[in-house]
Amino acid sequence: ELVKQFNASVDMNLDGDVNSYSKAQAEFVLKDFFKKHPVSEFSIVHTGSSKGGLQFAIGRYVSNSDSYNVLIRVKELEGKFLVHEINFVKE
Repeated sequence: ELVKQFNASVDMNLDGDVNSYSKAQAEFVLKDFFKKHPVSEFSIVHTGSSKGGLQFAIGRYVSNSDSYNVLIRVKELEGKFLVHEINFVKE
């Protein structure tokens, strides 16, 4: 469901591995991440917007004994808000 909200290209940081992916590539990379780190808990901690108008959400993703800070940034394109950046950084 998350991938349906992705922009055509997405910047991703998965615990220090930073890359820019096409929507299809991002889906594959995220599936692999979620398979290796299955969710046991997720919560949104904060939402807001930058001075430039980008909206964001900060969350906490827990998988087994690992915990990640999650940052999701979205842009409005043609009336739809699409994810253009997602970061999972291990605490």
